[in-house]
Amino acid sequence: MTRQELRETIGENIRIERKARNLSTDELAKLMDVSTSLLNLIERGKRSLTMHNSTKLAQIFNMPLDRFVEKTENPKNSPFEITPDILRRKKLESLIVGLGDHELEFVISVIKEFKKVQALKSVLPENN
Repeated sequence: MTRQELRETIGENIRIERKARNLSTDELAKLMDVSTSLLNLIERGKRSLTMHNSTKLAQIFNMPLDRFVEKTENPKNSPFEITPDILRRKKLESLIVGLGDHELEFVISVIKEFKKVQALKSVLPENN
């Protein structure tokens, strides 16, 4: 396999995995912390993945790195599943990237207060 064929195979596999999880290129790019245009170039085999981005994709898709270089026999379905919990965590992670310590502490305090309210709601009787 030539370098170009390898880039194209990797790009095709990324596109298959992204679509299998109903992610747009914008959503996946945010999860990877790259630009949408870079992800488009990677999916079309025009740019190579860095090791850092390969590792991020493996974590996002919850699959081994070597899966990206395999020729896909059945491009319609992916054998690897991304759970809703993993997707939610990755989306939250993409939202807080770049926040300073003060902002992160604020986000944490909001989440803690939200959890307290939820806990109270679960023990209080409903008003009909």
